[in-house]
Amino acid sequence: MSGVFILRGMGLRIPAGALTIAIGEDGRPEMNLTKVEVSLDFWDPWLAIARDRAIEAVLQYRQTLTAHREGRSEAVGELFGSTLSTAMMCMGALGFSLDALYASVKERMPDGVTADIGSETTSRHQFVHETLRRSARLSNQQAKHSRSVVQQIFRFRDAAVHPSGGWSEPVLHPELGTGMAPGYVAFSAENAARGYAATRSVIEVILANVRPQYAELAEWAGGSLQRLPEPLPPDIATEPSVDESQDDDEAGGAERALDC
Repeated sequence: MSGVFILRGMGLRIPAGALTIAIGEDGRPEMNLTKVEVSLDFWDPWLAIARDRAIEAVLQYRQTLTAHREGRSEAVGELFGSTLSTAMMCMGALGFSLDALYASVKERMPDGVTADIGSETTSRHQFVHETLRRSARLSNQQAKHSRSVVQQIFRFRDAAVHPSGGWSEPVLHPELGTGMAPGYVAFSAENAARGYAATRSVIEVILANVRPQYAELAEWAGGSLQRLPEPLPPDIATEPSVDESQDDDEAGGAERALDC
């Protein structure tokens, strides 16, 4: 091997015993490196993908409303489909980002800190939230907010990846005034934008408050904060709420506005 390719987000370390230094017969020091190890985080690329998709979804939805006002029904249908797909990709990427962050954090925490979290019946979002919570010093409010965001993002991700495939009553779209499949309201541009903002906020709080006694994790978190993707542009982040009046019975689980 002629070298190691290192990019932003990668880690490089020399494992114990892989580097030896000896004094040669000529009295000069000799160094022998037999092995290096690399790591690569995926939480930030997934979060960056989610940011791009959130922006795209908002722009598509604005085009949808314009087409609706102009009576271009065919364009409305096409744009609604595009917005749905883009928002689904955003929500999926947010779930992947949280799962990847969980993996990176857990790898760098001392043995035993997370050993008693849950069982085979514990939901994935509970594993993720509790591990992240234990990694950082959070206020009660921060911990509560983190749990809520992680739970909701995983609910949306699961709804996209493992849909029921069954039948449901149409849901009234608040701005178009027509009934449609609940997924079109759930996977909306507004939910994509809110989901990104909420997930980014949780990740930033976790990384900024890692417990200092977890030295390896704290060192990693300091560098990871520098890779946090930017917030949404102001004109995207202020996208009006789709609907926050529906309850779970009416909308059906994930099929409601994200409450973050």
